[in-house]
Amino acid sequence: MNFFKNAVYVLVFINLVSLGFNGWMYKELHEPDIIMASDPALQTLIQESRARDTHILKAILLTHHRLGIHLPGQQDMCPACEEIREQAKDSSTKTISINENHMHSRE
Repeated sequence: MNFFKNAVYVLVFINLVSLGFNGWMYKELHEPDIIMASDPALQTLIQESRARDTHILKAILLTHHRLGIHLPGQQDMCPACEEIREQAKDSSTKTISINENHMHSRE
């Protein structure tokens, strides 16, 4: 009988240690102790990755102009077309725009 009594004490102790360890791990995972060191190469990496992402995004957005889905500068809500219109407003040269909706054939 003394053996079983001691076994219960050992199991309770093991469970308490396990519970304490699980609580400590939970705290560590939710509040990590990470020290962020400012590295100049990290800022360069961030800027280069932003420039790369911007270049890739512009290439994706301009594919519809190369495919002829719509004329450059004529589509609303197209970032490339809006940029073309802004550049046209800023430049001093006059441009002629063709509006295909108003071209009717006379019979």
